Amino acid sequence: IFNVMEAMSATIGLGNEINGMVRTCPSPRDTASELGCQVDSGVMIAFVGTIAAKLSLAASNCAATANIDAVCAAGVTGVIAALGELSAAASLAAPTCSANPPALPTTKISELGDQTLGGRAPRRRLVIGEGAVGNGVQCGVDVSIVAENLANLGLAINQAVHSTNCQKNNWKGKAGSLTRSLCTIDIGGAIAYFSQVVTFTQIAILNCKDFLDIKALCGASIAGIATAAAAIAPYGAAIHAGCALNTQAKEATAPAATTTAAPTTDAPAERKKGAWPAAAHNGKHAASPPSWPRGHRRLDDHAPLA
Repeated sequence: IFNVMEAMSATIGLGNEINGMVRTCPSPRDTASELGCQVDSGVMIAFVGTIAAKLSLAASNCAATANIDAVCAAGVTGVIAALGELSAAASLAAPTCSANPPALPTTKISELGDQTLGGRAPRRRLVIGEGAVGNGVQCGVDVSIVAENLANLGLAINQAVHSTNCQKNNWKGKAGSLTRSLCTIDIGGAIAYFSQVVTFTQIAILNCKDFLDIKALCGASIAGIATAAAAIAPYGAAIHAGCALNTQAKEATAPAATTTAAPTTDAPAERKKGAWPAAAHNGKHAASPPSWPRGHRRLDDHAPLA
């Protein structure tokens, strides 16, 4: 459910960013328009990657068993989303966090860099440079993303604590690499979710008040850079688990094969759907990696900065 909700929020945000680019990016651009265009462009890339990542995760989490190919796709597109957020946050941090920030021509974030606000421009103004209507829409997107990331933070922490992915005894042997990747997804995702909550809380305050505060923009941009960096870890782990270890992950989540053999008292118990078989090693059973149960994957790391 959260995957679909996040994809919907990102889709609304994507439309808003395109609107902002139309209003801030035409040449020639002054300092404010250049800043607005760079930020809106980076966020647009982040939203495109987020939509693809969340829909890929939904294809896996909403299926009867984990869709490993979809997990692989989510990892790749999630990295793209993180890089887009990094670009937008860095573009915003460069001027707003400097010792001598530029003098901006307005106190409203919805007007910053909006080239349609000339003497012959319409009175209605559409987040940076998105105008009053677009700014109100962005406020709603920011609040929804904060709520979604808080929910995902709780789910990621719960998964890390109650699953066996982060137990060291499951990191050994042939399946240890896959298990470590799943642990990285949970812990790294929790860190990225928390950082994103901080980022979007600051952005929501600015957008919902339609107020341009240089210090708040600096704080939001630094949090956005930290979020993007943190998101690389879980999405990179998703690439490793879903792409590099694709065959191994599919074997781990495949339904158990049915058998027609007559049961005997010495026969091992039937392997449950999605469970890992115990591996023999030096005459002893090695620790069995955890199952990858239905709806388990918390690979979705974050939504992009806006």
